[in-house]
Amino acid sequence: MDFVNLILNLAGVLLWFHWRTVGRMRTAPAPGVSLLATLKRAEAAAPARGSPLFGLAALLLIRAFVYWHLGLAMNWTPTIELGAIALPFRSDFFDRVLIFSLASFFLALGIVYLCLLLASTLANRDAEKDPFFKWIQMQLGWIDRWPLTAKLLLPLISVTALWYFLNPVLVMADILPRPLSSTHLWQQALLMGIASYLAWRILIIPLLLLYVINNYVYLGNHPFWNSVNILATNLLRPLAWLPLRLGKLDLAAPLLIVLIFVAAEAGKANLPWVYQQLPIPRP
Repeated sequence: MDFVNLILNLAGVLLWFHWRTVGRMRTAPAPGVSLLATLKRAEAAAPARGSPLFGLAALLLIRAFVYWHLGLAMNWTPTIELGAIALPFRSDFFDRVLIFSLASFFLALGIVYLCLLLASTLANRDAEKDPFFKWIQMQLGWIDRWPLTAKLLLPLISVTALWYFLNPVLVMADILPRPLSSTHLWQQALLMGIASYLAWRILIIPLLLLYVINNYVYLGNHPFWNSVNILATNLLRPLAWLPLRLGKLDLAAPLLIVLIFVAAEAGKANLPWVYQQLPIPRP
């Protein structure tokens, strides 16, 4: 069921991006086209633009009904892993399963947007004409133009604030115990903000693996590989001063893969322990 839920989340993310993209990549009207013709085209396109969003809503609602009926029969407890804590949802109550369906989708969407934010951070001005980076700019909107420091701090600030405001809702739903104090809640929220950076491993490790493969195996001149090279090269720039090249063999990417993997595993292992130790008393 967890694998099915993952696939449905990915389908929901694709529907979301289709809704965000449709109508935005159309060519401008040709000169001489009347205002009336323009209005007719816009009117005809409106239902098509809204249909992916309706499809997404139907997907989230229908799968909640399916989970509700099959959860108990399959002895399945829907769970959302958040790095520092796992949130269980009872499958014998439809409202809990519906919350799980919505929350798991928005978590998946948030992880994808965190990866897009990292890609936007690693992109450079030479990549402005690349279709992949143009698509990222369209998805992120004005956030894509933020300075580097603001982009790097955005996951920490946004997830911390989101947890602070969502925590009372989870407490009212008996999904989480009530924090001991306001300080306890802020510490929990800050830890969840730190845990959000674990999502970047989902982009970094496959990106570096593709970069290594493309360096030693010719896979053509597709724009996709140009995007991979730009992102990976900028990601590896902090390691450029290290003597990691042995002849034609560059060990920078494999080293960073190992470091990211070890750091992510250490975070997944230790963040739940830190969460259990909260609140940390003031000195």
